[in-house]
Amino acid sequence: MTFVIWGLLFLGMATVSLWGIWMMAGRLMRFAVIKKIAKENRRFRLLLFGLIIAIMIGTGVFWNAWNATLIFVHFVFIWMLADGVEYLIVSRVLKFSKERRTTKNYPYYAGVMAMVFSLAILALGFYLDFSVGEKAYYFATDKSISNIKIAMISDSHVGVTFDGEGFAKELAKIQQTNPDVLVVVGDFIDDDTTYEDMVRSCKALGDFRAKNGIYFVFGNHDKGYYSSARGYDGDVLYEELVKNGVTVLQDEVVLLEDSYYIIGRKDANEERLSMKELTDGLDPSKYMVVLDHQPNDYKAEEAAEVDLVLSGHTHGGQLFPLNVLTAMTGIHDQIYGHEKRGNTDFVVSSGISNWAIYFKTCCRSEYVIAEISKTK
Repeated sequence: MTFVIWGLLFLGMATVSLWGIWMMAGRLMRFAVIKKIAKENRRFRLLLFGLIIAIMIGTGVFWNAWNATLIFVHFVFIWMLADGVEYLIVSRVLKFSKERRTTKNYPYYAGVMAMVFSLAILALGFYLDFSVGEKAYYFATDKSISNIKIAMISDSHVGVTFDGEGFAKELAKIQQTNPDVLVVVGDFIDDDTTYEDMVRSCKALGDFRAKNGIYFVFGNHDKGYYSSARGYDGDVLYEELVKNGVTVLQDEVVLLEDSYYIIGRKDANEERLSMKELTDGLDPSKYMVVLDHQPNDYKAEEAAEVDLVLSGHTHGGQLFPLNVLTAMTGIHDQIYGHEKRGNTDFVVSSGISNWAIYFKTCCRSEYVIAEISKTK
C-alpha cells in the first residue's frame, strides 16, 4: 500500500511539474525584462521551457530529485494562486480591462507575489526541517508511580538533515532535560545512512545518560527494507546498539522501577505479536508505555487499555496540503500530536529529522518530552 501511494505521489508530482514548467515559461514571458529580450517571439517560450527543465534536471542530479520536484511544484501552485488573486483584485474589484492588464507597461504583480511567497514558504520550510524544537506533553494517572520524564526521538534518518556528529549534538540538547528514560521510536537511520554515521550515532546513544536506560524499536527504514546500498543490515545495527548499552525491544516488555512498563513493538511491516498478546499477564495496576513506530493500531492498543502510545513515521504530515490529504485517506490513525481514546493517550511526533525531503511546511522537527505524574 505504501509503495503504491508513494508511486502515485511521484507520478502526480512529475506530471504536475511538466505542466507547471510550461505554465511558468508562459508566466515568465509576462515580465517586462523577458518581454524585452523575447521581442514578441513566441518561440522564446519553448526556450524558457527547455531552460527550466535543464535547471530542474541539473538540480535533481547534483542535489536531490525529490527536493527539485518539490520546489517547482510549490512554485507552480503558488503562482496559480497568485494569478487567481490578481485576477479577482484587478479585474473584478478594480475593473481593469484585459487590454490594460496586458499592456507592455503594466507590472506583473502576480509574478512578483508568486516569487516572493514561494521563496518565503520554502525558506520557512527549510528552517522548520533543520531546526529541532522541544514538544512537551503532560499526563496524569491514578496508578501508583513516581513522576516519570520520558524523552522520545523518532525519524532521525541519520544522514539527511544531520550526520552522526550532528545527531550527537541533538542528543546533547536532550540530555539537558535530564530524562528518566530515552526512547528511540523507529527510523533511527535511513536506507542509505553510511556505516560510519550509523556507528557514530549508536555511540552517541551510548554516551547518553538516563536513569532507567535507553530503549529502541525498529522503524520501516532501519533494517534497510528498501535498499541494500548502505552495505549493512539490521543485524549489524542491532549489534552496534546493544554494544552501546541500548535495549532493543522487538515485541518485548521491560518493567522499570516496579511501577511502569516499556512495551516495544516490531514495526507494522513485520510479522508481530498482537497488542493483546503483548499485554496478557502484565499487571494492570502499573503504567504501560507502548513504543510503536507507525500509528496504525490504535483500536487494538485502546482495547488493551495501555496508558500511553508513542509513535513517529508520519513526519507530522510534513508538507501542506499533503498532511490534509494523508489525513483524509485514513492510512494512519493519526498524523501528528496528541489524542486520547478511552483510557489511552496517543502521541505522534513529527520526528527529529526527515526522509529525503529538506522541507517541512506544516510542522517543525522536534523531540518529545512526556512527563507522567500521579493524580493528586
